[in-house]
Amino acid sequence: MAVFCALLLLVNSALAEPQEWMKKENPGVLATVVVNNGCPDSEETYRNAVAGVLVRSRIRPVESVNEVDGYFYLQAELLCYEIPEVAGRYAASVSVTFGRVSVPIDIAFPRRRWMMGTNSRDSVLDGLIKRTEAAISDYLKANFDLQAK
Repeated sequence: MAVFCALLLLVNSALAEPQEWMKKENPGVLATVVVNNGCPDSEETYRNAVAGVLVRSRIRPVESVNEVDGYFYLQAELLCYEIPEVAGRYAASVSVTFGRVSVPIDIAFPRRRWMMGTNSRDSVLDGLIKRTEAAISDYLKANFDLQAK
């Protein structure tokens, strides 16, 4: 168990650094893909939340992956199931990751921000925003040399 924990810490600390695969020729533009499966707000609400994080970071969000160099994109997936016994609560999973379109399949990169649990409507949206901010923080560090010296 101790060896497993040490390996897990090593992998996580390695992934905490900006990754070479996050670098783009045009980092001021980023494609976004948002998928909502049963969560309480509309897909448009979640798309706007992700776009808001990008705009506050001075990144122009685009919805077409083809518009962006390298076919690199940010994907947010939300999966919710309303808990009938508890009004206003959802079993929710929120995942934010980067990917690249590649023929014949898409490639998802290993740095995934994840939230899972029983949540209210507001906490699902808040969880999406926090995980998007974490992803964009890494993206900015990789593309704009923002590491503390």
